[in-house]
Amino acid sequence: MVPERRICTLFGAVMKLTPVLLYSTFAFGHALSQLVVTIPQYATENDSIVVQFDATQIGASELLNYAGLVYAHTGVTTNKGAWRYIKGTWGDNQSQPSLTRLGANLFQLTIGRPRQFYVLTDPSEHIHALDFVFRSSDATRQTRPDIFVPLFSSGLSVVVDSPPASAPIFSLDIRGKCPKFVEALPSI
Repeated sequence: MVPERRICTLFGAVMKLTPVLLYSTFAFGHALSQLVVTIPQYATENDSIVVQFDATQIGASELLNYAGLVYAHTGVTTNKGAWRYIKGTWGDNQSQPSLTRLGANLFQLTIGRPRQFYVLTDPSEHIHALDFVFRSSDATRQTRPDIFVPLFSSGLSVVVDSPPASAPIFSLDIRGKCPKFVEALPSI
């Protein structure tokens, strides 16, 4: 196969997979994004944060209609790794923060400023996500899989809220055609 043909084949394969990969990423992210929401919506590590957990969403079926206290096993993902600065000890609700019930299947946890809540003192370490497993007071029910709520960088951030994840982001139809690279001819 000539090198140009290999490039064209590779380009065609990548272009066919790109919409599927993008859609899958946005659809999965959108499905889990409603399990936990933050106030403010686009929180940074410098904001005072409130987390709301909705037990009716995918990933929380074990806690659906649970009437007891709900606790948070929580830590953070930083530039140095995931599940750092964990509050308390796994399985020991006495050392875990409890959530406030707002209604049937809706709970809230006030974090405040995450650097203080999780006791991060190293100024070179930055929080990229809040990590959670919500569980019942007897520890027999919990959210699955682990929940990672991204935080945004301070300053200007761009968030694409529209189109919704169910709408195609772009359409590409090259029908087997490959881009051609041409040299500019010297002017006559």
